[in-house]
Amino acid sequence: MARHFTSRSRRARDRLTEPVSAPKLIAAAVCFRRRDGQLQFRLVRTRDGERWTFPNGPPRVDELLAQAAAREAAERAAVTGVVAEQPLTEYRHARRADDLAAAFLLAVQSSAPSAGGGHDPTWFDLATTREKLAENRDAAAALELQRVIEIAERELEDG
Repeated sequence: MARHFTSRSRRARDRLTEPVSAPKLIAAAVCFRRRDGQLQFRLVRTRDGERWTFPNGPPRVDELLAQAAAREAAERAAVTGVVAEQPLTEYRHARRADDLAAAFLLAVQSSAPSAGGGHDPTWFDLATTREKLAENRDAAAALELQRVIEIAERELEDG
């Protein structure tokens, strides 16, 4: 009986030292266009509808991160376009802080009305994009997303 108890305790102890889940890499699309010489970004609502964010999600099996970013843009933001081959940057995912999101620029070529799903895809100018990304977020999470926009702005000015 004691032997059984010991082996069970050892298994339980081993489970406690193992990570619950490994961090995941998520693909995010930083969708942009130029209108009247002004840079605009397409944001979507988070699942709970309380915050604005970039369309994002995990890649599917055998899907490259850039492909996942383009798919998420199509599914959540109702846009298609040319996605960068390499990520612009990475940022900590707000809902799953251990997960990293690889942010890919996506030059929007066409947009369609939203097919629903509660994501409310909307275009915002640069200043409003920064404000929307900060709404209903703690300061650290807001700065993380605003940093992505700053990097995108610099990249798009240079390109």
